[in-house]
Order: sequence, then C-alpha cells, then structure tokens
Amino acid sequence: MTVSEPGIALLTDFGANSPYMGQMQIALREHYLNRFTPIIDLISDLPPFRPDLSAYMISALVRHVADSWLFICVVDPGVGSQRRALVLKADGQWFIGPDNGLLSRVAKRASKTRWWSIETPEESCATFHARDVFAPIALQIMAEDIPAAQPIDGQDIIGLDWEDDLSKIIYCDHYGNLMTGMRAESLSSSHQFRLGKHLLSSATTFSDVPAGTPFWYRNSLGLVEFAANMTRADQLLGLSIGDDISDAEPHSSVTPR
Repeated sequence: MTVSEPGIALLTDFGANSPYMGQMQIALREHYLNRFTPIIDLISDLPPFRPDLSAYMISALVRHVADSWLFICVVDPGVGSQRRALVLKADGQWFIGPDNGLLSRVAKRASKTRWWSIETPEESCATFHARDVFAPIALQIMAEDIPAAQPIDGQDIIGLDWEDDLSKIIYCDHYGNLMTGMRAESLSSSHQFRLGKHLLSSATTFSDVPAGTPFWYRNSLGLVEFAANMTRADQLLGLSIGDDISDAEPHSSVTPR
C-alpha cells in the first residue's frame, strides 16, 4: 500500500478554534519525516454528530482534489464504542474515518475501492481516536506501510445503502447560504423549489437576481445551494442544517419572491 504526494487534509466537526485541531497538527508533524508535505485543515465545521449529512459534504469537497491526497475524516459521535475504524482507498485518494456512514458517499461514487479495518491500540484515548488512532495510521500510509490494518471486503460498511442525493440542508456557510446534499447535475435549469412561501428558480450567480431575492444555483462543489442576493438565505427561508427540502414542478409564469 503506497501513497505519493501531495499531502494530508483534515475534515472534521472539531471547530476552527478548538484545541483538537492543534493536537492533530502536532500529532502529524511530530512524527512525519517530510516537513514539506502540507497538512491542511480543509473543513473543521462539518455538521456535529451528523455523519449522515457530513458524508455528502465530504464527497463534494474532495471531488476536485487530485489523486494521492489522504483525508482524515472525523464526525464520530460513537468514538470509543465498538464501531470500526476504517481505511478506504477510493480510486487514487485515501480516507481514514469511522464506520458510521461518513465515508460511504465517497465509496459509492468511486469507480474502484479497497477497504481496511484498523486495530485500536489499547493505550489510545477512548474519546480522541482522531489523534491516537487515525493520525498514526495516516503516517503509516504516508510511509507506505499499514501493518495494523486488516483488509475487508467492505460490503457491510454503514451507509452504502443511503440515497445517492440527499434532499436536506447539509451545511450553512458564513453568509447564510444553504448547501444541500443534491448534486446540481441531476436537475435541469428550469427546476424550482418550494420552500415555505418562497418559490425558488435557478440563477447562475447572486447578481442575476434583485437584492433580497432567493434562488438556487450550482455551487463551486457541484451541489444545489440556496442563496439570496445580499441577504442571509437561512434567515429569509427559515431553514437550518438537517432540514428537509420540498420540491415544486417548473412554473415559468411565477417570479420568485
């Protein structure tokens, strides 16, 4: 098992200013021989306790990242329990995380996958497997060796039977824009969404609609996202992470308000 450059990325629900991110960086840097390889905090505010939502966000985030990156993925409400810890090779990318569905969307959308189950060292902290289990395995993979991982067929991985596209809000950004678990490529530009009293049509970008007008668009990750020009869509639409989305058939005579 080998991996080449460019680096390691962290995808977690730890929070940007938490002490856990710093401990992860130290754990990786302290023992990693190649100091020039980047260790990136790709996202630290995945939906807490919600691997069912975070799985769709992770799959979208890594979509345009080059092969050979290694991703440590942590949304792990079952940490320290009997849930398995996994290594996944999906095409040319590597992933480490818990067996709670978090890696399932990456696996389902890959053309070729391989799975391993990680042994948990007795001395590891039961509540911080990211540092004590996942990080050491990441270093072993970067060193082209993982002796503490057992190959498995992966047929019983949690989440493999989840929906291909999720009609829920999976993330809210700094501006109040709302990402969904739906890939925009699955919808036509004439598609509309009924969200409360609002009927949202598609637009290419924010300035295509008047200020305060909600719309949906294909975001930079390829997902359906709800936004409002110069306005927080989460407040305007009354939606938050985990909320379901209702659909509406195309109505060309209706102007979104």
